[in-house]
Amino acid sequence: MTKRQSQNPYTTEPAEVANVLPQQFQRGRVLDVGNSDEGNFHYATVKLYQSGGQETFPVLSPAYGDVAIPTEGSDVIVLFNDNESGIVIGQWYAADRIVNGNREIPDFVAGDRVIGNDTDSIVKIHNDGAITISTEGSKPVDIDVQSALVDLTQDQTIPNEGVYTKIQFDSAEEGDVNNLFDPTTHDITVNYGGLYHIYGSVEIESAGQNNLYDIAIFLNDSIIKRRSVQSTVNNRMSLEVRTDKRLEPNDTVDIRVQNNSGKDRIVAGNPTTAEFSINRTGRVN
Repeated sequence: MTKRQSQNPYTTEPAEVANVLPQQFQRGRVLDVGNSDEGNFHYATVKLYQSGGQETFPVLSPAYGDVAIPTEGSDVIVLFNDNESGIVIGQWYAADRIVNGNREIPDFVAGDRVIGNDTDSIVKIHNDGAITISTEGSKPVDIDVQSALVDLTQDQTIPNEGVYTKIQFDSAEEGDVNNLFDPTTHDITVNYGGLYHIYGSVEIESAGQNNLYDIAIFLNDSIIKRRSVQSTVNNRMSLEVRTDKRLEPNDTVDIRVQNNSGKDRIVAGNPTTAEFSINRTGRVN
């Protein structure tokens, strides 16, 4: 006969010990995930395999800023403390689902850090410092490089005053995912420091003959790169300027043109011929 003395649970038959003693670790299947009412942690509702119960537990983040939330139907490990309160600490791989091809354990060697979820897309930091990014199928790798591409859609008159006139670029459309461009001031302000490639182009509709034009990149209202072009015939003429420059947070750049032709000239409002772009190519220590 099975003994059931609550004062000494070890008198229970071995097969029933798991039903009497609290388990430090239990495996389970995720039924649902969400945020706490306070909004300061994530939770998962888990169907526990050993006890058969269904409970809701907070999800442990691997580190501050990390978000590792299991998906519905995934298998997780729940860690219980002495007070029998639990926390979801990560996923485990059920052998039957690996055999059926529903789960795949990423390859690794000692010292590797593999970051991923239940897809085949992973980031692997190798023990020698190299980094590998693998994606599921043809999924893209989108890296925030701080970039913007702006067009000029309206004609603009450049007066013959011998001074630089800011080109009033006005349309970022989908070319400014980082919101760097200000359409009211027609310039770009960067959020992060680093090495940036800056480019500007415009087209003078009727340049005249033997006239000099300058196009320049300005950084915080000071010129950092200039290109001079002289027209040879009275026809359309393109002006281009580009540079690579280290920028600091909140630096502002814009494109300006100087007209020395003797009369006012028109810059064509045409995205095909007018462009202002910036792209962060890397960090500079």
